[in-house]
Amino acid sequence: MTLAEFGQLCKDDLEVDRALDALLKDEMLRSDEDAPSIIESRLSGWWAYQLGLEIPRIWLDVDEKERAHRVQAREGGEIDTIIEESRIRADVDAQRFLELYQLLPEQEEPYTHRINASSLNPQEVLARVLDIVEELE
Repeated sequence: MTLAEFGQLCKDDLEVDRALDALLKDEMLRSDEDAPSIIESRLSGWWAYQLGLEIPRIWLDVDEKERAHRVQAREGGEIDTIIEESRIRADVDAQRFLELYQLLPEQEEPYTHRINASSLNPQEVLARVLDIVEELE
C-alpha cells in the first residue's frame, strides 16, 4: 500500500487512526525492559504531552522544497508533482486530525524542542537529537 493509499484508507475509515494511535499510546506507557526508547510518529509528541510523559518531544521541520528533493532521491518523480502531492496529503491529514483530535501535529504546544532539519544531513540531525537527550540526563 502506498502512502497515498494509506492516507485515503485513514480518511475513509477514521477507526484506522484511532486504533493505530491507541497502540502507539500503549507502547509509550510500557515500562518493561522491551519498551521502545524512541517513538517516531507525527502525533507521538502530542500523545506524550497528553499522557504527561516528561521526555524530550522533538519536532523536525523540513522546508517544502527540501522535503520534495529528499522524496525524489528516495522514490524518484518530478519535484513539482511531489510538492503538490505533499500539499494534498497535508491538507487531507490536517482535516482528519482536526476531526479526530482537534489538533494539528505541527502545532508548537507539545514539543520541548524543534529542529530545522532543512540543511542537515541524517548524521547532523542525530547529533542534535543526542545533544538534546544528553542535556536532560
